[in-house]
Amino acid sequence: MQVVLLQDVKNVGRKWEVRDVADGFARNVLIPNQQAAPATPAMLERAKSEQAKQTKSVEEVARERNQKANILDGVVITVSAKANDKGELYAAVSPAQIVKAIKTQQRIRVSPKAIKTKQPVKQVGAHRVMVKLGSGSEAECTLQVENT
Repeated sequence: MQVVLLQDVKNVGRKWEVRDVADGFARNVLIPNQQAAPATPAMLERAKSEQAKQTKSVEEVARERNQKANILDGVVITVSAKANDKGELYAAVSPAQIVKAIKTQQRIRVSPKAIKTKQPVKQVGAHRVMVKLGSGSEAECTLQVENT
């Protein structure tokens, strides 16, 4: 029996996909649990339109990531931290602090998981930071750590 999945179903398919499943599985599990609907012409048309919407939203997300990457590329982000006389920080600058600085200085939201440094930032001065925004979009920023 052909069905249109109304939600992601493990080992069957993703939402709005059309799948051939066993008649008993469709009638006894998928349809009663509202995980799928029979593949009528109207339902097939709705599935096509929903898949097109999902494709557009994925493209919009990718475009938004690229815009963020273009804005952040080459930007200097300033963070203040306490340091001793030698310029060594008492505590390393965390990705959360970098994210907060990006949000306040550039008005861009990124995840702390997106921040990549070659080594922990434990010195006053300039450091290279990669911001990976997903699906190939990344920006290289300069993190300027200042003593407070």
